[in-house]
Amino acid sequence: MPGAVKSAVFLLIVSILLPIWGGSNAYADPPPWAPAHGYRDKHKHGHDNDEREDEDDDRRGVMVVPAQPVYVAPYGISQGTCNRKLLGQVLGGAAGAAIGSQIGGGRGNTAAIIGGGILGVIVGGNVGQSMDRVDQGCVGQILEHAPDGRQIAWTDPSNGGQYQVRPDKPYKNRDGQYCRQYLTNAVIDGYTRQVTSTACRQPTGVWQMIN
Repeated sequence: MPGAVKSAVFLLIVSILLPIWGGSNAYADPPPWAPAHGYRDKHKHGHDNDEREDEDDDRRGVMVVPAQPVYVAPYGISQGTCNRKLLGQVLGGAAGAAIGSQIGGGRGNTAAIIGGGILGVIVGGNVGQSMDRVDQGCVGQILEHAPDGRQIAWTDPSNGGQYQVRPDKPYKNRDGQYCRQYLTNAVIDGYTRQVTSTACRQPTGVWQMIN
């Protein structure tokens, strides 16, 4: 195949794939405390053979798109919402404030989602008073899994409350804990309310509001 034709085919393929890559709801870079963090380093040696195969494909003129580990935020957060039904089921079987998903039995799949539990409540004021345990749990999971500046929205069907939470970039406090500031907007009984809070992640994966 002439070089010009190869280039045209390559550009056509890239133009088709770019919207897919750019619009994906899966996050390739998990938060620093996530179980998936450091995946590339842990599996670096396991990919040596794959890299050699890719080099062979390159010599044969085959276009190779390297596979990347993918981190997908749970409970619908990767889609910009919170799945109250699923989270409620997990909360119902959890001990205390800690949340651990038992999705996918078998070795290596137990507790596929760890962290995102809450200590007490992490949204206060009038907004927090309108939230039930599941709504507060949604905020904990957003702090645990949502990307910086990503707005997550959901509705509580029991009272019609509409909630939006947008977490900021994590930072470390003097004790070495990761903390995040987050803005919570709520529409309750037709009135819009807003509160800004900050919570820090405990070593157990539980988030605690500090202000």
